Amino acid sequence: MISFNDFNQIKSFKRLNKQATSKKLFAVTIIFIFACALFLRTYNYTHRIAFNADNSRDVIIGKFAAKNFLIPQIGQFSSAGPFFYGPWYYWYLVLISFIPGLLVPWFFSTLIDLLFIMLIFLLGKDAAGRKVGLLSAFFASISPAQVANSLTTWNVSVVPILVLTSLLFFVKFIKTRKEVYIFLLSFSVFLAWTVHFQNILIIPMLFIALLLVRPFSKFIICALLVTAGCLFALSPLIYFDYRFGWYNFRSILIYLLFDQNKLWVPNRWLTYVFDFWPNTWAIIIGGNKIVAMLIIFLSGLYTATRIVNFRKNIVYLYLILSFLVEIFLFKYYRGGRALYLSVFSYPMVFLITASTCVWLLGKNRYLGLILVLLITICTLFLTSNNVSAKAKDYLLARKIASEIIVEFPNRNIDLYSCSTDVNNINYPVALIMLNHSINYNAGENIGVCLGNWQVLNSAVRANTNITWYRQNAEDIYIDTVEWWKKDIPKPGNDFWKFLIKKIMSKFDPDYQ
Repeated sequence: MISFNDFNQIKSFKRLNKQATSKKLFAVTIIFIFACALFLRTYNYTHRIAFNADNSRDVIIGKFAAKNFLIPQIGQFSSAGPFFYGPWYYWYLVLISFIPGLLVPWFFSTLIDLLFIMLIFLLGKDAAGRKVGLLSAFFASISPAQVANSLTTWNVSVVPILVLTSLLFFVKFIKTRKEVYIFLLSFSVFLAWTVHFQNILIIPMLFIALLLVRPFSKFIICALLVTAGCLFALSPLIYFDYRFGWYNFRSILIYLLFDQNKLWVPNRWLTYVFDFWPNTWAIIIGGNKIVAMLIIFLSGLYTATRIVNFRKNIVYLYLILSFLVEIFLFKYYRGGRALYLSVFSYPMVFLITASTCVWLLGKNRYLGLILVLLITICTLFLTSNNVSAKAKDYLLARKIASEIIVEFPNRNIDLYSCSTDVNNINYPVALIMLNHSINYNAGENIGVCLGNWQVLNSAVRANTNITWYRQNAEDIYIDTVEWWKKDIPKPGNDFWKFLIKKIMSKFDPDYQ
């Protein structure tokens, strides 16, 4: 006869066995997710990496600075206007460039993307439970956008993980109200902003975090910590601008107040809601516009059900509130709607999609499984295009560089680019030459143009239809981050007078 104690022991054993099984299943799931991520990012790796002009330029900056023990004081110019980013990303490239190897920066981009998968699991777990964390990580591992991003080295490649880090600190602050997290949140938000100015869109997190602070005395402390985090992240730009009459901040302000309004872009709410975001969502996760619209619709229903029990779902709902404000602000961005401008949304898209799927699985297991399978199949179909792609720039640059090195063994190469080469294949070639330590301004004059190379003798230079200009690693470095040494930014003595005039002329065209 089984005693009461025996019954309790059996019950305890079953509970322990269930926990052990759960741990094993969790471990297997994590291994599977990372196996998928690793395969999709490393298969045929050297034939898929983005080795184009922008990527090669940024790596050149890091490698040239590392070789010559230089510290870039600013980042590259923004494509939106005459202002530049902060140097934080270039400092990162300089540090990793001390590790020998041409493709080291690409390897680090892939490692950072794998770290992103770990962190998105933590965000999902903290916001909505372990199942959401696992599914968020899985979706990130197969995402076409994330897979492509892991093979790039330009500044945008680190934006998703910077935004994700900000979200983690935001969640930690909501849960604990500890001052250290609001300082880290502020620093990470403004660090992301100096890496790419589009990330100003994630600043609503800071305002929401401050609004949650009670009492007023603690609010003052948190506001000071937010200011400290902001100044710490912006300090390199502030130091540079202080020396040159606040050139950069003046340029940014002029762009925000006036210049961006000169651009016209299709900006209807209907287009934004029913075209741009479904297409963008599909590239991030979903793989198909119709599937993406289904996810967005269901996520709206899921969010509505969470509002009923606000306190239980407070973390998720504050994340959603912040994201909705970001989407609203992005609608009024006066510029093109390229995918890379929406990288701030990647973490939340994974989290929302995973949360919606887990909710539907809880309501109806079969419908939930159908949705997860539909998302997975459509997403992998789109991701397969990247896996089978060929990176022509890398292959072509390597071919050109090899031919030049064989033709001129043990010689320094002085590279020139032609004015008609819109693809700027010279940047990747210059990077390979720099990696071989043979790219100098005193060497054999070689012109690279439209995928071909030639010796720049007097006969070639006599052709007035083509203009040649030097484009060695040193020239690229100077033109990108040390242009201010030869073209010194001048203080704007009449800036405030100009600003007042521009503002007043909107109300009174005759204002002088």
